[in-house]
Amino acid sequence: ANIALANFADVVFASKTAKFTYPFAKLGITPELGSSLVIPFVVGMSKAKEIMLGGEWFSADEAKQMGLVSDVLAPEALLPHAVNFAIKVAANHPETNRLIKKVMNAPLREKLDQVLGRELVIFEEALSKGPGAATFGKKSPPKQSKL
Repeated sequence: ANIALANFADVVFASKTAKFTYPFAKLGITPELGSSLVIPFVVGMSKAKEIMLGGEWFSADEAKQMGLVSDVLAPEALLPHAVNFAIKVAANHPETNRLIKKVMNAPLREKLDQVLGRELVIFEEALSKGPGAATFGKKSPPKQSKL
């Protein structure tokens, strides 16, 4: 799964063994799925550029320090922790949960459509003119990463 999808989760828990990367620059493409908006919002512009331009892998603990994940747990504790949290949230009135998320998500949601449109245009440009064209035009098997 793409880490950019986690940007829009209400709460993200990670295994201690998890590793993350935003590999856009190394792939010759630009951020997508709202990453250019959400990551600077969460971690700050300087750190966002560091992780986007550098494309290095980082640990779950580093992700927590940056605010990308809420908690880091042992692999065997991850699912029970997530289920327990879901039970707590489900015990709230659904309308209250909806309204809390609505007001908290509003600053990003108001900008997201504009950002997604811009990301798509620039992503397509990277695929047609930039190094991403060569990367994604090849029929060779993908490189295996070492986790």
